[in-house]
Order: sequence, then structure tokens, then C-alpha cells
Amino acid sequence: MPPRWTREDWELVAWAVRFHRGAEPTMNDAKFAKLSALQQENVRVMAGVIRLGRVLHRSGVDSPTGFKIENSTDAITLMIPKLEDNLEIAARLAAGKHLLETVLGKPLVVRATEKAAKVMALPESAAAGRFVCGGWGVGLEVSGAKVRIRGFKSPVVEGCQCRG
Repeated sequence: MPPRWTREDWELVAWAVRFHRGAEPTMNDAKFAKLSALQQENVRVMAGVIRLGRVLHRSGVDSPTGFKIENSTDAITLMIPKLEDNLEIAARLAAGKHLLETVLGKPLVVRATEKAAKVMALPESAAAGRFVCGGWGVGLEVSGAKVRIRGFKSPVVEGCQCRG
């Protein structure tokens, strides 16, 4: 049990777990209706965040690393790297974010962010070859006017070394 958690804290967590999937909390649920307005809002927020997290996980997002959020007067925009953009995921997200949108009082727009390119153009004069640094077997592979960040099977023991 986390230090300083009260019975009320545990009850709110239990309510959030109860509504993290399935039917959303409503005033038709007699026990839920007995909670204070603040408690009801806290339950909806926690359950909504869990629902969104579950949907993102089922959609292939395995880490919150790189998430960006923008809050405007019209909507909250959540930009997520590694999120595929297709109809199945869009439908799943629509259902998963509904409770959170309801409690926030505005739309939650979930967008895929563009992946950072690992290939960049170099001047035509760049020499071809592999440049491996640091003993980790990670480096650059130059081919024509492109550079790729790569891992190599044979690490370099010391310093930087050029392989042609």
C-alpha cells in the first residue's frame, strides 16, 4: 500500500479500474451517483486516461516517449510517434478517447507524428564507406549521396575507424 493513501484514494482507484473498459460511468449507476461531483470527475478522468492508454497500446504504441500535446481553446491535440494512420486504428481511438473528451469538455485530436528520417542527402563529393565510432558498432554508412545510421556486427575497439 502506498504511504499516505487513504481509503478514499483506494476507492477512487477501484472506480477507475471498474470503468477502464466496458460501459462508461453514468448517473444511472446508483453507487457511482452517490460519489461527490469531484470524485465522479476524478474517476472519469482516470478511467478516460486508462482507456486511451489501452487503445494506444493495442494500436502498437508501446511507449509514451516523444508524445507532444497542444492545448488550444478549441481542442487538445496529442501527437504520437509510431502511431499508424488507418481506419481500424481511427475507429479504435474514437471509442477509446470518448470518455476523456466528455470530461475535458472539448475534442481530443490524436495524430501520428512524422518519423524522423534516418537518411539525409550529402554533397556529391562525400566518400563512400562505413564510419564506425566508439566501440559500439554503431556508425554511418555512406553510399552515393545518402547516409544511413546503422549498427554493425563487428564493433571497433578504440576511437573512430573508417572502413571502405
